[in-house]
Amino acid sequence: MLNDIKNSTRVTGGFLAALALILCIGVLARQSLLASGASARELAEHHAQGASGLEDMVLAQQRITAAEIGLSASLRADPIARRADYTELEDGLKQLDKGRQSYDSTPMDPQAAAVWRSLESVLETSRRAIQNTL
Repeated sequence: MLNDIKNSTRVTGGFLAALALILCIGVLARQSLLASGASARELAEHHAQGASGLEDMVLAQQRITAAEIGLSASLRADPIARRADYTELEDGLKQLDKGRQSYDSTPMDPQAAAVWRSLESVLETSRRAIQNTL
C-alpha cells in the first residue's frame, strides 16, 4: 500500500506531521507560559516585595511567547530570522531565571509560598519544553 504513494506525497506528509508536532508543542508551551504569567501577576498584586523578580518573569514570558510565535512562523527558510528567534528564546530563559532567583530570595508567608511552589512547577514545565525546542 505505501509503495503506491509518490515520494513527493510522502515528503509532504512527513513535513505536515512535523509541522503539526511543532505547533502542538508551541501551543502547550504558550498555555503554560500564560498560566505562569497569570500566577505571577497574582503574586505581584498581593506581595509587592518580590515585584521586581515577578516583573522580570512576566517580561521574560512575553519575550519567550514572541520568540515562539516567530519560530512558528519561521518555518520559513530565513536562517537569520530563525537564529534571532532562538537567541530571543535563550535571552528570555535567562531573564526568567533572573526573575526566579530574585523572587526566591524574598520572604514569603505560607500562602505566598504555596502559590510560588505551584508557579515554579509550571515554570519548570515550560522551561523544559522550551529547552527541547532549543
